[in-house]
Amino acid sequence: MPHPHADLEITDLRTEYRVNPLGIPTRQPRFSWRLSSARRGARQVSYRILVASSPELAQPGKADRWDSGRIRSGESIAIAYRGKPLSGSERGHWAVLVGDETGAETRSTGEAWFETAPDESDWKARWIGWTAGWNGQALCFRRSFSLDRRIARARIHVAGLGYYELRLNGAKVGDRVLDPAWTAYDKRILYSTYDLTDSLRPGENVLGVLVGNGWHGMPKLIAQLMLWDDAGRLEVIATGTEPVFVQPRWLVAPSPITQNSVYDGETYDARLEIPGWDEPGFKPPPAKTPEAWRLMGAVPVDAPGGRLLPQDMEPIRVVGQLAAVSIREPSPGVHVFDFGQNIAGWCALRLAGNAGQKVVLRFAEILAEDGTIDQGNLRTARATDTYILKGGAMEYWEPRFTYHGFRYVQVEGLPSAPDGATLVAKIVRSQVEASGDFSCSHPLIDRIHQNARWTEAGNLHGLPTDCPQRDERMGWLNDLTVRAEAAVRHFHLPRLYAKFMDDITDTQDASGAIADTAPMKWGNRPADPVDASYALLPWILYAHYGDARTLAGHYPNLTAWFHCLERLSKNGVLEHSLYGDWAPPIAEGRNGSAHPAHTPAALMSTGYFLYLARLLSRIAGALGKRGDARRFQKHEARIARAFHETFWDGARGVYGSGNQACLVFPLWLDIVPDSRRKACMDSLVADLHAHDLHVTTGNLCTRYLFEVLSREGRGDLAIGILSQTSYPSYGYMIEHGATTIWERWELGGTGMNSYNHPMYGSVALWMHRDLAGLDLDELAPGFSRARIRPRIPPQIEHARASLQTVRGRVAVSWRKSGPSLLLDLEIPANMEAELILPPEYSGALTEGGTVLAPTSKGGKIPGMGRIAKDPGGWKLALGSGAYHFEVGQA
Repeated sequence: MPHPHADLEITDLRTEYRVNPLGIPTRQPRFSWRLSSARRGARQVSYRILVASSPELAQPGKADRWDSGRIRSGESIAIAYRGKPLSGSERGHWAVLVGDETGAETRSTGEAWFETAPDESDWKARWIGWTAGWNGQALCFRRSFSLDRRIARARIHVAGLGYYELRLNGAKVGDRVLDPAWTAYDKRILYSTYDLTDSLRPGENVLGVLVGNGWHGMPKLIAQLMLWDDAGRLEVIATGTEPVFVQPRWLVAPSPITQNSVYDGETYDARLEIPGWDEPGFKPPPAKTPEAWRLMGAVPVDAPGGRLLPQDMEPIRVVGQLAAVSIREPSPGVHVFDFGQNIAGWCALRLAGNAGQKVVLRFAEILAEDGTIDQGNLRTARATDTYILKGGAMEYWEPRFTYHGFRYVQVEGLPSAPDGATLVAKIVRSQVEASGDFSCSHPLIDRIHQNARWTEAGNLHGLPTDCPQRDERMGWLNDLTVRAEAAVRHFHLPRLYAKFMDDITDTQDASGAIADTAPMKWGNRPADPVDASYALLPWILYAHYGDARTLAGHYPNLTAWFHCLERLSKNGVLEHSLYGDWAPPIAEGRNGSAHPAHTPAALMSTGYFLYLARLLSRIAGALGKRGDARRFQKHEARIARAFHETFWDGARGVYGSGNQACLVFPLWLDIVPDSRRKACMDSLVADLHAHDLHVTTGNLCTRYLFEVLSREGRGDLAIGILSQTSYPSYGYMIEHGATTIWERWELGGTGMNSYNHPMYGSVALWMHRDLAGLDLDELAPGFSRARIRPRIPPQIEHARASLQTVRGRVAVSWRKSGPSLLLDLEIPANMEAELILPPEYSGALTEGGTVLAPTSKGGKIPGMGRIAKDPGGWKLALGSGAYHFEVGQA
């Protein structure tokens, strides 16, 4: 008989943050699930995980891999496997039983499974390629094989450097593009796993792999097909294990992609296509005919040097497309397509014409005065795709091994006048899930948030890049220091950030120094101390996603980085600096450069040195390293004393030069003594008014400015800054057509002017966390406790934000109604929340019509814990559920 309160549902079962994953790298997979219930205060009090070799055995008393037993715990995120040792290429099926606070027990439904990657010793494949020419071209690899028995399970593991496309029997396998994700290939190469079981056919089958240059420069391939029959017998077909010159099995040839480059684009000559090259029954044209396909035996090539590891993060995919909003012809035969939105990706071309006709596509973010594209800000990147027609019927083409950042495409050489079907823009990025949303009563702020979201989306390509268009596209750590927390309000990033942590650690040398870009193609080592993102990322992974494994795995490297900086410091002050508060308005730059002229580099470096110590103290505490936590607290206090002694100007009552950055940064760090706080705020407010509510800050302190203003009770000034449309401001960007966030406050220039750059998009965090009020308690990992604390400026009438967390959707919405504030709150099952109402709204408080305070008749409501009032306003402890509060002014 069902329990009277058994309305709990278990949903979204994941292994390693993935649904039913193939090829996971760990032998101790972590299991997560969400709970759903309409009941207030619904929470888990116990769980029992069952892992078995078949779905039927995932039952109590039958689980043959692991039965955790009943564990009294509310944890539902990233619980590690503790069963019998798992082998390579093993599938496990799992289920979970959850006990709730009512005493009811619920079992998960639906299919949940995982499959481990092969052991490294299972790999027989070796790297192959072609070393005798065809430089710059993408290569086609072909392998024919026959099947004379039924295959019960087929897996292929592939890495093609720089990028590859896998094909089977004439069709593309899967929908990944620009695979694998970029890494330091001398440290790690990522391979992907595909299930081919249902795609194979009796008799002849053909594997085809196109491999382009990508970030590697010379096409190389490693692949291993593993075939199990009904009896469990394994057959392996692998690259580099068979004869090369005598009846070679792996064949290679030049492809129609005659040139391909991440920066420069792709050239495709359709006349060089050989139909059927990747299909059974293919017979190459005779050797001496014009159509001859130079099919050779692929040869062994040097391995890149790094470990071959499973790619455990979201692949890059085409996630959407845009039609042109206008097509103009600024000069005869030159057509400019405007897609209305700055994106990362490429274009698909549809046309018919004569063989040999050349169509050139040039990509840009802005236009010149004459209506043609302006590629000046791309520096050396050509960002040009070329298609050469084969002639005859309608032809369709899109590139495979490049991508561009663009809004405009200039097309030259079209055989006929274009229409809307001629060119379609494809949006390309890592296919991470959307996580959050925001809106408010201020249309310009909503537009800024929209632009920030598009910008973040355009810069997720296997790592968080700085820009998608010019000759850079690097993983800059200084930008990420302020961008990282905003990004997780837009997208679900536990896997991408974990991968990027490995990228950063791969740059670390024996002294503990890390580089300022990862993977490191160029940059500096040791990095600028502002690159606190190295410690911030694993803390985000822990706080938001409950990932303690990444935190622990990188802890020795993080402490080594701190001690590297410690050796560079003197008496707690760190003068080592490369960028500081980078790219302020040009008048604030040193000789017009992006280097700040009025914000002392040592002030920024020392402040981040302190911040790193603080983060490491938190991390050590979370890992149970109490002695380390105390030591880093002492480091933080020591550095804070040095900061005050060095940068406080007592005569003027300011830090450093007294500009906005110098005042905001110590206030944001919360190290300003109470005796100095008012003077700092007065100076900051005066400076803002002196600049007519315009910023003088760079990429770091701009974010902190908004947060400090709201937390010090001057949210009105934050709104005033965001309401500006004159230079320098976000509104100025939008007034000049921006659909993404710019790198510089200025329009124009050819040196460093990306128009799709996420660092100033960090303001989106303030919108979610301060304006709407949606935050988390960082000391309650895996988003187990939400903190709802809106800071409400007078100019805003309503705001809302939501976030899909690992536990479910949390949402807040508030609206002014006369003298009252109406606030709706949604907390998922198995999450707690602390609600802190603004001090200006500390009058009568009701929920759903029930009076809670302050009268003696005030009662309690289901799901509510303690209620208290202090000078900061009402504070309530809440369980899960939907709530509707109304509170009057003080």
